[in-house]
Amino acid sequence: MLVSVEHIADDVLLGLWQIDVDNALSPRKNEQRAVQQLLTAMTGGDAVEITHEESGKPVLDGWHISISHTKGYAAVLLSKNHEVGIDIEYVSERVKRIADRFLRPDEQAENTIDLLLHWCAKEAIYKLYSEQDLTFQQMKIVDLQPQSDFFHVENESKNGLVSVTKVFYRIHQDYVLTYAWL
Repeated sequence: MLVSVEHIADDVLLGLWQIDVDNALSPRKNEQRAVQQLLTAMTGGDAVEITHEESGKPVLDGWHISISHTKGYAAVLLSKNHEVGIDIEYVSERVKRIADRFLRPDEQAENTIDLLLHWCAKEAIYKLYSEQDLTFQQMKIVDLQPQSDFFHVENESKNGLVSVTKVFYRIHQDYVLTYAWL
């Protein structure tokens, strides 16, 4: 079921779909069906075909695209002119078990939502800069402020260049959503 399609910036579309589970389909097929339905809504009813690069990055002719799904939801970020990255994760304590994989010693996350924001932001940045093969330890959340709707992520590429990217976020009772574009 369509939750929303928003123009969040010039030439950047954000779509969110609540996955209707068909028990006759695998969870993966349910996710793929939800993404197709969401893309149809986002592109004005046009049928679209997603292919994938060897790395797994989705490709949609004429668009920059990023896709994420989690328990119950699918999210898509689209732009004709800008590289994009998105991630969505359902709210769960399970993120605490893997925090050491993505949280740097110089980062702090005081609760589950902070951990999810770190995880999702780094996933979105990873997708955004996919050609640079960044690791989570090369990314640092620098100004997470609860009263804002964005924060910054510093990332250091393999050639030593440091860039700062603004990552937007939304916190819902069911999920945490992060997204960015260049």
